[in-house]
Amino acid sequence: MRLTRAEVVSAAGAIAMAVTLFSILAFAAPRQRERPPSAGEILQQERDVKEMEQKRPPSMVAPEAVPSSKWDERMIELDLEAVDEAYRDTISKLFAVWMRDPTGQPTRAIVGAQAARRAYILVRQGLEKREAERIEREGK
Repeated sequence: MRLTRAEVVSAAGAIAMAVTLFSILAFAAPRQRERPPSAGEILQQERDVKEMEQKRPPSMVAPEAVPSSKWDERMIELDLEAVDEAYRDTISKLFAVWMRDPTGQPTRAIVGAQAARRAYILVRQGLEKREAERIEREGK
């Protein structure tokens, strides 16, 4: 689906407003001070993570890397466009749901926005790593 420039600008404005509202409400909420975890708690958390990884079903194990190709540069560009579009779409949907159903809001919207941000950051970091590997391969 192709959007006109006016639709994109309008959606971007709505998204910016929604993200601003989420940020204001997230930081306005009272926060409890947490004590830093002890060394024993950190070790236990690490053991728990390793145990979970061992119990993980095969479908949740990361697949092997795809070999490089002559289309890598273009695929990275497309991936960047797609992740930006998906993030904008997610934030827009969160805001629309908030306006339609105030139950549990703004907490539901904030949690969704935080999850979207985490996913966006992880994907962008992965794409940066892939781009650096591509540049290194081509430089050799």
